[in-house]
Amino acid sequence: MTGRINHCGKQKQCPAAKKITNQMHYLRHSHVYKDRAAQWRVENPERYQERVGTYFSREDIKDAARARTKQWARDNVEKKKEFDQQWRKANRARDRANKARYRAATRKATPSWLTEEQRSQIVAFYIEAERLTRETGIEHEVDHIHPLQADCACGLHVPWNLRVVPRDDNNRRPRKWTSEELTALEKSLIRNATQDHARVCLRLVV
Repeated sequence: MTGRINHCGKQKQCPAAKKITNQMHYLRHSHVYKDRAAQWRVENPERYQERVGTYFSREDIKDAARARTKQWARDNVEKKKEFDQQWRKANRARDRANKARYRAATRKATPSWLTEEQRSQIVAFYIEAERLTRETGIEHEVDHIHPLQADCACGLHVPWNLRVVPRDDNNRRPRKWTSEELTALEKSLIRNATQDHARVCLRLVV
């Protein structure tokens, strides 16, 4: 038998061997590939932007980017604080808009029928978050079990929809409802349709 024999003992390369060969070829000639790609971007700016938009719109790419960002924030707490401060100074208008949007969502999600005792219970959650942050050195914040802003059903700003959690844990939570959660929500709404509103946690987005 003549010719190159790969690790499978066959003359023709198997997919695994071919992949390795291609990777090694790229490593040896990476400057050629990079120059070619740069030239293509210059000559086809619209197609390049279209490809970039398509790539970064993929949910798996978004999830991977979020994971990297959160891991960096956990590993660089002080740098993250400094970065946030600098961002707020450089983007005062956007920072105010974000805070105003959250305040508006909170007001809209706060039922008028809450008692003074229940409003005091809400304040207690924020006091507890400050205490834990101070004593543990880990940033804690008040989390809405059902988020105030979601795609189809938003949580209410009520004591039984609140809990104190580390900030990193809160940031890792998804903001979209899964099909299983929506099914459970539908059953819950039907089951409690005729009951008093004392334990209502959600408002539907219509």
